Amino acid sequence: MSQPFEITPLPGDGGGRVAFNGATRLTVLEADARLFRRRAVKVSTTKPPAETVLPLLNELAGQLVADLSIDGETLSARLAHIAQQIKPTTSTQVEWAVAELNGVRVYFDGQDVVVTQRDLQP
Repeated sequence: MSQPFEITPLPGDGGGRVAFNGATRLTVLEADARLFRRRAVKVSTTKPPAETVLPLLNELAGQLVADLSIDGETLSARLAHIAQQIKPTTSTQVEWAVAELNGVRVYFDGQDVVVTQRDLQP
């Protein structure tokens, strides 16, 4: 995410406001318009860790029951291999500056602009 949007009034008594993130700005001139931020954290994951690890642990448990003489070094290496199968989740912060006037919304992320009457979520 780029710098977060700061919303400040425009100089003067017009009631306008500006959302500025250090590089780009969204300006609303009408006093009766709304200007606000919409924020979210988008997370991308693979399947849950337990879904990946449980079958491997069950397999290892079966091997341990069948052969109680497995040494600690081998067992430690097998457990380390199972732990490496867990894929981390990644997250991305998303922020939009949103201007609304007469039921029409302008969503702005600093680069792209979407104009709609829909209530969108990042």
